[in-house]
Amino acid sequence: MIQESSSLKNQELTLKNWTIELQDDPETGDLILPFPEDMLEEAGWKEGDVLDWKDNQNGSWSLTKRVYTSNMNNKEKEILDITQEECAEVIVAISKISRFGLDNVKPGKPLTNRQHLAEELGDLQAMINLCIDHNLVDKKEVLVAADNKIAKLKKWSNIFESGTEHEQN
Repeated sequence: MIQESSSLKNQELTLKNWTIELQDDPETGDLILPFPEDMLEEAGWKEGDVLDWKDNQNGSWSLTKRVYTSNMNNKEKEILDITQEECAEVIVAISKISRFGLDNVKPGKPLTNRQHLAEELGDLQAMINLCIDHNLVDKKEVLVAADNKIAKLKKWSNIFESGTEHEQN
């Protein structure tokens, strides 16, 4: 038995029940739970919705559509939106370096690609700082993650091999 979650309509509690038989998928042998169209329409469900299942401990199950809500305020959302934009701008700056070189200057622009990358990384760092300042992320967790990334790079990349052109001291 599938049971729709309760809802208040005009101060009345309405509870709707459907009994649905499981079917075998002829191709895979998996069990299929075919929802009737009237049930989907009344429940407000559509293909792709995520449903949470609850065992009612009486042989029936309750299904509710998972609703994603944001508990962010406008300032937090704006900080994350701008951080996302700055990440994209860093990607573009790196792409220009890959295509044209670190010290190339785009005609009509005052900065080299290297200087432009520094500017974009600075903008991103400012947004990372704001994410920390507004408790969107924990500073210690960010620092631990950065240390973990360096450890992975030491193991899996050539960045820290001795004798490289730009070796760090």
